[in-house]
Amino acid sequence: MVEKPAEKEKKETQSKYRRLMIKELERDLRAPCLFVTQYRGLSVKDLEELRQKLRPISGRYLVAKNSLSRIVLAAVGFEGLAPIVSGQTGFAIGQEDPIALSKVLVGYAKGHEALKLCGGVVDGELLTVDRIREFASLPPRQILLGKVVFLIKSPLSGLGGVLAGTVRKFLYALQEISKQKEKERKEG
Repeated sequence: MVEKPAEKEKKETQSKYRRLMIKELERDLRAPCLFVTQYRGLSVKDLEELRQKLRPISGRYLVAKNSLSRIVLAAVGFEGLAPIVSGQTGFAIGQEDPIALSKVLVGYAKGHEALKLCGGVVDGELLTVDRIREFASLPPRQILLGKVVFLIKSPLSGLGGVLAGTVRKFLYALQEISKQKEKERKEG
């Protein structure tokens, strides 16, 4: 049976389209922070609302076919996520702050029970739903950085105080010696 030129062209176009989608999805799923969700029951309006909540934190939400998603997850080294990709699957993608991304997703899921967290990856480490919720309970990144700086600074400022006290005592001792010498010179 000979394939008609129109059918052959249609298959080639579909194949090109599939390769293009895989390439684009691979670029997106290489993000440092990736959470897998199921969105069965959410309306298009709900998904758009979620996307709007993710934008201020440099986050995105995308939906892709499961078969393509599994291929791409294997290609980018996240094979561990493939088993949870089923049903109506969406990906929340973050480039910067996984804590902020998890806060938005967990908060949105509380108000929209149709959004289910399934798992994720942060900097190559697979995360369970419980770990994602732990991330969401952490203070924002700026506060965490401030605490780290404070913890680093505290011992250094204490050390500075101790050294300043030692130097001060040394100067007082030198002044006293100088006064003693001056007194001896006047007497002698």
